[in-house]
Amino acid sequence: MDVDQRHSRRSPDRVPSLLQLLRGAGYSGAERTTGDEVQLLVEPGQSLADLLEVLVRAEHWRVGVGFGAVETPVPASVREARGAAFIAAREAIGAAGADPSGISFATPHGVVGAADYPRGVQDDGRERRVSQAHAAAVLLHQVWSRRTREGWDVVDVMNEVETGREAANRLGISPSAVSQRLRAAGYQAGLQGKALLDGLVDEVLQ
Repeated sequence: MDVDQRHSRRSPDRVPSLLQLLRGAGYSGAERTTGDEVQLLVEPGQSLADLLEVLVRAEHWRVGVGFGAVETPVPASVREARGAAFIAAREAIGAAGADPSGISFATPHGVVGAADYPRGVQDDGRERRVSQAHAAAVLLHQVWSRRTREGWDVVDVMNEVETGREAANRLGISPSAVSQRLRAAGYQAGLQGKALLDGLVDEVLQ
């Protein structure tokens, strides 16, 4: 994955804070590459949906996700890693600015959704799954980008407790207020969309 800061010439350098945020979320291999760009490798068992949620919530970032082979052994520094996935990620980040979501996916055959993306590629369905995964990511972006601070707060609490009543006690509001905030935040849609995206990615990687 390549991540690029939006409007970097008119904004402060946000890379150090992003790297700290990613490490706190369990993505310890992220590194600055050149200028205001960050690169990381999503490892088996890590959730692409969780990572995209972190990046969308952080704002200020375009995201390019590359699908493909990675040469092994994988070096300690992601900047030294090689393979088709990294080439695809570079193509994807180049196209991310043209996508309203700021999120672009690419495979060794090109950027998903681009006009010249080859259709009918015979690859046992993986290309189609990547296209579907990108669609899920775009829909998730719609959910996440509309959440207010209150919406994120109630979602964060719900991720730590088991019931809406517990969340209400934690936030000092009524259970009905919790339900209203969860609906406004698209809580269920977010959960379902993340499960869909990660399921599709798992199918691609099988």
